[in-house]
Amino acid sequence: MERNIVVLHHELTYSRAVVVNQNKEIVATASVEISPIYSHLHRVELSPEEIWESHMQAITDVLTQGIDVKSIEAIGIANQRETMLVWDKNTGVPIYNAIVSSDDATSHVFLHRLGKNNLKDIYESTGLSTDSLYAASKIKWILDNVPGSRLRAEKGELLFGTVDTWLVYKLTHKKIHVTDVTNAARTMLFNITSLTWDNVLLQLFDIPRKMLPNVKNSSGMYGYATIQNTSIPITGIMGNDQAALLGQTFLEPSSSYTYNSGNSLIMNTGLKQIRSNHGLNTTIAMGINNQVHYALEGSTVPDTVVNHWLHQDLGIIQKTDDLEFFATRVEDTLGIYVIPKQAYAPRIGHNRPVRGNILGLTRASKREHIIRAALESIAYQSYDIMQGMETDWGGALTTLNVSSKMTNNNFLMQFMANLTGTKIRCIDQDTAIAVGVAFLAGFATGLFGIDQCAQNQLVTNTEWHPKISFETRKVMINGWHQAVVRSAGITRRSQGATEHDSVVV
Repeated sequence: MERNIVVLHHELTYSRAVVVNQNKEIVATASVEISPIYSHLHRVELSPEEIWESHMQAITDVLTQGIDVKSIEAIGIANQRETMLVWDKNTGVPIYNAIVSSDDATSHVFLHRLGKNNLKDIYESTGLSTDSLYAASKIKWILDNVPGSRLRAEKGELLFGTVDTWLVYKLTHKKIHVTDVTNAARTMLFNITSLTWDNVLLQLFDIPRKMLPNVKNSSGMYGYATIQNTSIPITGIMGNDQAALLGQTFLEPSSSYTYNSGNSLIMNTGLKQIRSNHGLNTTIAMGINNQVHYALEGSTVPDTVVNHWLHQDLGIIQKTDDLEFFATRVEDTLGIYVIPKQAYAPRIGHNRPVRGNILGLTRASKREHIIRAALESIAYQSYDIMQGMETDWGGALTTLNVSSKMTNNNFLMQFMANLTGTKIRCIDQDTAIAVGVAFLAGFATGLFGIDQCAQNQLVTNTEWHPKISFETRKVMINGWHQAVVRSAGITRRSQGATEHDSVVV
């Protein structure tokens, strides 16, 4: 009988079940859509029950595709790392929706009040810059705003978890409360050196330790699920971005890094923990074979946000497929630069602009120039992060693995290859995630050996190679950096404007 691994894969708008066989081939897949909730607090949330039910439906659907449940050797889980929730320990009932992202109106307010010593403690312990994206401030917001929750948490009646923790808890019939090191490392509460929950940060955020899950390696025995009256071990857990990195490059440190739909660029630095001098996060790439591998990570404004801005907010394109069409109708941007609010350019002594901007507009400017400039801004930010990684690591990267839905935009991929001076390899993100987590789950059961990991790289769909000179590249990059510096000085808001008015530009 064929030996298979089922991977449960959680994203913002869908839940998937993927069956990977002993040859690391995907033999069946099923996907169920889930609906994000956009609250009045400008926050993105999900229904915890919908997360659970959608995964169970995906498992049911995938097993109808000729897959014998008895061939399933183990279950692996890949999840959106920062989505978190809090639930009752005994009943399993969530006390609030799962929070995907937050903003200034909620947990971010607390972060603004932290002193320099607090920020230093957070970075030294977690390797992360302080941000409401992470779970710490979201937990605090729930305990401060859901009536009676803080007292219940202090009594040990409430549990916290990311989506992997929630799924394991439900799969094991409320018996197991656990996460892996990659997810714990993104909570802003976990010490990535001692590999323990940090007492100083728990006190800072006023979070009872009783709420937090046990932390284990990314590959190991977590518990048993019952699927169609069959007991199946859960043996692999990893955050989506790390899973994509593992699926693309496996245990090979520093050979390349992933660029995915969330525009998170992550590079495996192996067993060496590198603290960045360029504003990058230091995090955990994986925990396997009783060893922790570390990573450097930086983020740009997601390409999906840029698409939404051009399509929904400005209305200058009818559909995202129009992006490449219009961008290639002009030879350049005619001197226009689109500077996202979170533009990353620490190499020029810049600490992020207060607001996003469009610079260089003239009477000759057309929508094609703005569209092209918006696309180019994605590549410029990626270049700056890549350069920061190379300097921090002390070596040159020759390959950029891209796992984004924007890989179908040939203009953007070629521009990125030209700008970074590296080979761009397109590898399907969902495939990379599934294969990465399947390896973790199969390694724990003995299906895969450690040597198989480094040998089995995924097939590359498409490649792009640089086509411009170093001199031309230098002129382009200098122009971008000058535009970022100019945008940093523009801080005034129009009457009635809020921080939410400048999410993209």
